[in-house]
Amino acid sequence: MTASNRPAGAVTAKFAGVLGMALFRATSWRYTLTGWGGVLTRREIVRREGSDLFAFLISDGGFVGPEVLESGLVYHHRSGLQIAISYLGPREPEVTTRVRVSRDGGATRSASLDCLWVAFEYGTLQDVPTSAVNARTTAKRLQQQAEALRRLLPALLTSEVDDAVRRCQGRLLPDG
Repeated sequence: MTASNRPAGAVTAKFAGVLGMALFRATSWRYTLTGWGGVLTRREIVRREGSDLFAFLISDGGFVGPEVLESGLVYHHRSGLQIAISYLGPREPEVTTRVRVSRDGGATRSASLDCLWVAFEYGTLQDVPTSAVNARTTAKRLQQQAEALRRLLPALLTSEVDDAVRRCQGRLLPDG
């Protein structure tokens, strides 16, 4: 496909990156991904691409799932840990990964991946971006969050996760 016969608003698959042979196109107020099977919304991208990108939770972390929800995916661990990957939008579109800790007695706490990244002193909040204004950035954020979670997973499977989640809820984080 040459530049002269390319649809208006489309870019080549080389530019599309991780999603392979795809074209992006603008449709009214949102960007969608056009692949072999038609148009994918950003929520569908999170569900489809996320299950592949976060598969390490099953193989390396002992999680089960994913449970497919309207907004994304949830993985469960026998220790009472849940990891939820979601697309939130459309007004302030973002891809977010949340870690929920459920303990005996029914108490449940949760924290975002970026906050836990800081709580465990891996870096700053900006190291785990969430903004997902179009299909391309949605796919990029999924990759970035999967990589951050892969690095953080050993710390999440320790008893220190309870304290880190508590500190995130109270925003008692180290300066960084």
